[in-house]
Amino acid sequence: MSVAAFINTPLSYFSIPIIWLSAFFLVRMRVDLVEAKIGWDYLVGAPENLERLKKDSADKEFVNRVLHIERAHQNTLEAFPLWAVAVIVGNAAGMSNRTLNICSALYVGGRFLYVYLFINQKTFKQSRTRSLSWALTTLIPLYVLFHSAIIRSRWTN
Repeated sequence: MSVAAFINTPLSYFSIPIIWLSAFFLVRMRVDLVEAKIGWDYLVGAPENLERLKKDSADKEFVNRVLHIERAHQNTLEAFPLWAVAVIVGNAAGMSNRTLNICSALYVGGRFLYVYLFINQKTFKQSRTRSLSWALTTLIPLYVLFHSAIIRSRWTN
């Protein structure tokens, strides 16, 4: 299959479970790190385990890393509905597969970059790059939604 044929196949729907699963990869990562450090108490919730980690661990860098993983997880869950709706609306409105596939690849890649930078940031410059990747990945679903609205408005005229 040529690249042109591949990019024109309907692949954008696959980005929805990829993003959803990436959020739960972060949960597993967080649990594994805490479990290795102080043990994960499966009888209580995540907030209680994180509070215990804050109290019991003298390694502040480790605690910050785990908290960043938790915040990256939460942010991924917050961004997920907008992306899922954008993909569904874009497909329903008849956006070209090529456009949706490019937007999907940029979104998935941008979100992975955002999560990586969020977890590993140590400098102000890295923090700014993380914020930029967040902003750009937020614009992608908005572009898809506006583009879909334009396509739909042409149908009604």
